[in-house]
Formats: sequence, structure tokens, C-alpha cells
Amino acid sequence: MTVSFYLDARAVKDGAPAPVKLAIRRKGTTAYIPTELKVLPSQWNSARQQVISSNPNAKYLNVVLGRKRLEAERAIIQLQQDENLNGMTAAQIREKVICIIDPEAANKSRESKSFRYRFVRFMEHKGNDGTRRLYAFTLRKLEEFDKKLRMRSFEDITRDYLQDFESHLAKTEKKNTRNIHLRNIRAVINDAIDSGVTSSYPFRRYPVKPEATMKKALTIDQLRALLKIHCEPYQVQYRDMFLLMFMLRGINIGDLLQASSKDIKDGRLDYRRNKVGTLFSVKIEPEARAIIERYKGRRQLLNPLDSYGNYLDYLHHLNDGLKGIGRTVGKRGKANDDGLFPGISSNWARHTWATVASFIDIPKEVISKALGHSFGLSVTDIYIDFDSSKVDEANRRVLDFVLYGKDYRNNTDIS
Repeated sequence: MTVSFYLDARAVKDGAPAPVKLAIRRKGTTAYIPTELKVLPSQWNSARQQVISSNPNAKYLNVVLGRKRLEAERAIIQLQQDENLNGMTAAQIREKVICIIDPEAANKSRESKSFRYRFVRFMEHKGNDGTRRLYAFTLRKLEEFDKKLRMRSFEDITRDYLQDFESHLAKTEKKNTRNIHLRNIRAVINDAIDSGVTSSYPFRRYPVKPEATMKKALTIDQLRALLKIHCEPYQVQYRDMFLLMFMLRGINIGDLLQASSKDIKDGRLDYRRNKVGTLFSVKIEPEARAIIERYKGRRQLLNPLDSYGNYLDYLHHLNDGLKGIGRTVGKRGKANDDGLFPGISSNWARHTWATVASFIDIPKEVISKALGHSFGLSVTDIYIDFDSSKVDEANRRVLDFVLYGKDYRNNTDIS
């Protein structure tokens, strides 16, 4: 086992100082300990392991480096006396050396590499509020399951750990909700692997398998019924918002309510989808424009946020209102049935648009483009300058079919 200095100039631009590190070498493996000192490569003598005299602080720096090397060598001697180092890698010995020479730094290093610390760090770097809430939800579930989560390293998150966690979740969560938690954990682990924090990957033998779910789309007959059915006064706006989302190719309710009148340019609504950051441009057809004019907002394009603090609060009322459409109520105000659309929610608008488009033979790649998905066909598609007019025409055909019963399948081809 040897201890030496290494000037790590691998990621340093020309003319910039490079960090000096202590290198511990053992049986073909090497691990480094930062010294917090930096010098120019031209001022470093690698053979003598010293800063040369062209650096005005050479004497001081060499004294500091000598002390750090002596501390590391003493720590290794202590380790050799206290425990058997046979079979240990240089990285394992480095961690023990750091614990001896700088216990406080060792504690911080361990914490920064812990699973929970990295989970929180990964979560906080997410730009989307909804995504951060999903990761926070997973973290709460992990803390409910494991009271010692703060002490866990990535190596503790094994296949058995994941299996026990999923069994714990199964008491209250459905399969696809459990999958969300597992995918969040997997994303954190992948990030830690990319950052060199761990090489442990328990998902290699623990795949996340989705469960088939009920189709979240109205049939064409149901959609037409929704257009015509009598609604209670408070339900009219909820129905109109659902229809507007459908007419705008399944726009997300959050993106719709946070849009402003400035986002409308040349008859199109231009927005960046908050969930994935994709830029969208949707042609506003006359039927959609009529709804927008009916609910014009003071600050935003539409008025729901004139009354509600945020779109999530409104979304809760929207989904409840949609489910209540067509529901009969008894004398005491108790619902007699589940209504005409018991499972409906705002995101059904997106699925319904895609379902109708597919039914009237809109090409799959046009539907994918309209929804902001990748084509999923071939590498060639990356180089295609996709004609957005095809998407506009597809949306017009969907609206004509649903609203007016016009079917162009026999005489129009937009592929």
C-alpha cells in the first residue's frame, strides 16, 4: 500500500489551477482524498511530489502537503494495528482514513452519499411542482415504512428491501400507484450511479411491471351525450372546460388555466407543457374560441383562477363536477346513482381525443405529434420536418366528426 500525491488536471481547462489529491494505492486499485489545495500544472513536480519554486507560496504549500501525507500514513498504520485490511480495496481504506483524520468531514461525506439525502437533493432539483409533490409522496411512504431511512446507504436498498417496501404499500396502494413509488426510487438510484455515488442497482432483478388499467376515455356516443345533456348550472362550466380541453387536443388543465391572452398569437395557443417542457402550438378552432370568450379571465386567459388560489384547487372541483353530471338526487340530497360518467376526470379529455382520432383513421404518427409524443417509428423520423398543418387538419376532422357527424374517411387522406 502506498500514499502519494496526484495533480488531477483531467477536467481542468488550460491555464487553470488543478486540485492536489492524496492517492491511496492498494493491489491495483486507487482512491483519492481531496486536500483542498490547487496549483498550476506548470508549478507541480510530479516526480518529487512537490510544488516548485515558481509558485510564490511553494514553501507553505509543501509544508501543508507534507502534514496531510503524514496524517494519512499515521491513519493507515493505526488501521493496520486495529483491524485486518486484507481484502479491502483502496476506496474502503480511504473511507476509514477519512474517518480518522477528519471525523466531521467523514460524517458529512456519509450523509451526502446516503439514500435519503440524495433522494431529497434529486427531488428539489425537479422544476415541476407536480413532480416534486410526487417524489415527496414517495419519500413520506418510505419514511412510514422505514424509521431508519436517514441511516440507509444505497447498498441497503436491495431487492429484498424493495420487495418488503412494495408489500407494505400493497396494504393501501394499487399496483400502478406502487409503481410510481418504485420508479421514483429507481430514478434516484440511476442519478446516484451517474454521479459516481454508488454502483448498486437493485432493479436489475426487480422489474417494475405496470398493471392494465381501465381505459380513461369517453366513447364517441358518451362524448356526444355530454354535449347535449342538461347540466345543473354549476356543472355547465365544468363541462365546457372539459370540452375546451378536448378541442385543444387534450391540453392539460394546469397548462390551460395558467395560459394568458398573450399566449394567443395568430389564432394559435402557444404554450410549454409543464409536465415535460415540450413546446405546443394549437390552432384555436371557432368552437374553442367561443368557450374561451365565454370564460375570459382578468389575469389569465380563462377565469377559474380569478376565484381559485391555484389550478389544483379548481381541478378537484372540476373532477367532482364532471362525475356528478347526469346523477339523480333523492329528496334529502342523497345521490341515487353514480351519474352518466362515474369515472371521468380532466385527463380523460386527452385520452378521448386520441381515441376519436384513431377511430376516424388519423395516422398514428399524426396522433403522436398532436399529443407531443415521439413517433416511435424509426431514426429517420428524427430528420423529418413534420408538417404541423397535418395536426391542425386532424383536430378539425376530430371536431367535425364529433360535433357534426362529418366523416371524411372515404375521401380525405392526411397521411
